[in-house]
Amino acid sequence: MKRLLIFLLLILVFLAGCTTSGGGGSGVIIRSTSILPDGSVEPGIPISLNTIVQNSGIGTARNVRLEIVGLTDEWLISPGRTQNIGDMFAADPSRNSPGSETSVDWTLTAPGKSNDITYSGYVRLTYSYETTLDAQIQAVSSNEYKQSGQKGGIVSQSVTSGPISISVTAPNAIISGGTGRIPIQFSIQNIGSGKVRSDRLTLTITGATCSRTDVTLIEGTSASLSCSINTAGVNDLKNFPISVKTSYEYRIESPISITVLKTPKF
Repeated sequence: MKRLLIFLLLILVFLAGCTTSGGGGSGVIIRSTSILPDGSVEPGIPISLNTIVQNSGIGTARNVRLEIVGLTDEWLISPGRTQNIGDMFAADPSRNSPGSETSVDWTLTAPGKSNDITYSGYVRLTYSYETTLDAQIQAVSSNEYKQSGQKGGIVSQSVTSGPISISVTAPNAIISGGTGRIPIQFSIQNIGSGKVRSDRLTLTITGATCSRTDVTLIEGTSASLSCSINTAGVNDLKNFPISVKTSYEYRIESPISITVLKTPKF
């Protein structure tokens, strides 16, 4: 029984190692949002709001900024509702190096009211990011297929870590012949905790022919794009490189809630 369990474990490890598609990640994340002092606050007494953000992806985040949204104009907010962070450098997993991390602070002063009141809002994180898929698809000639049984297919694919992930699917057998046009499909997934601005992505595609170069994320989560590659003229077998790149603005929101006590009467 012990040998059987070891054998099954080895099979599982082997199968796990066969995966060729790249992983995603979440790009820039809000690690924490905290208000001090915690609990109910007094009107006219300054409190602190702190947000910590980190770039957990492997691409540089551009134009990173944080904004307080939802608190009324009666609040005094210093140094202002929006704070610009600028660029945040990427993580480097091969060197076990984390991405840039930044702590941002605000000083908030609540207005006075005749009753206790709870203010709800959020801290919005906005940044520009880029996702790239690189893949290779192999096509074989009909003679090569007859002689060796080689079917071709996706040789490799990898995608940069970030909130948007892209993958490609292709037929199980890619035999060159006829027009040489082989259908493929790109799948685009929002794997982060936020949203792409306007839920629209413009794609730059090389190595494949597509009817369009923009997609709309359905309910902000996913989209697909049908394309084709030209494999005409393959004598035995040949690998075809494919690349898909998209740049976008991404937004994440972290909720805040502050209860302000009524103005005391003396």
